Amino acid sequence: MIRVFTIQYHPGAIKDLKKISIQWQVKIKRAIKDLCSNPYRGKKLQGELDNLYAIRIWPYRVIYKIHKQEIKIIILHIGHRQGVYS
Repeated sequence: MIRVFTIQYHPGAIKDLKKISIQWQVKIKRAIKDLCSNPYRGKKLQGELDNLYAIRIWPYRVIYKIHKQEIKIIILHIGHRQGVYS
């Protein structure tokens, strides 16, 4: 049986998304929607960002956390690749 995860946005991620052009917002939202069926397709981060994942929608990154027990993904941060990890 395929588990479909739900998506939840952190308030900061919503603000991040609103700062990006509509053209890129569409692409980013599509990539986030794809995470529902395969949340582990992103890169697992290390160090201080351990337990987080990132997907690339060049030149942007989406940082998220997977809550396996609750079957949900929380989008934490969306931003340009140069500043998203800080």
